[in-house]
Amino acid sequence: MLVLDVSPPALGPIEAVTRLAAHMVATSLLSAQLPQVLITLGGRGTVAIVNQRTDLIELWTRRSPELADPKRGLTQAIGMARTLQDSPVQPVIPLLSHAWLGADQDDLPEAPNLRALFVQYPGYDITPPLAERCERWESVPAGETEGLEWVLGRLLG
Repeated sequence: MLVLDVSPPALGPIEAVTRLAAHMVATSLLSAQLPQVLITLGGRGTVAIVNQRTDLIELWTRRSPELADPKRGLTQAIGMARTLQDSPVQPVIPLLSHAWLGADQDDLPEAPNLRALFVQYPGYDITPPLAERCERWESVPAGETEGLEWVLGRLLG
């Protein structure tokens, strides 16, 4: 499950990192012929199966004018992960968003294997509110893409 925030707070310098990270993860899984689902956060969000390279267009172009609903997105990801429990590889839930995601919600579900890449707004370096719910998490500055492959390796490896 790849959970990508496409809401207004995750656009601009944040998405320069999150969308590239989503692309890197998705192309790696495609090359390994592993099943994957893209869940977008923003309004009601979307759920899409990623089976081929053309499906990657969704992660580069999807945007929502509405705020993200992390509870809805995580609930969807947990449900989809359960359908892949018989997969040869244990499903993980990579979450790609800004560092403030979930700051206003206390009732988020516990997501097994949640791993998050949080992108900090310029001038900030906070501990993300969702960090304590993650099995692993990483934080990078907005617009910082150099070394992103290493960050993702630590996060998902």
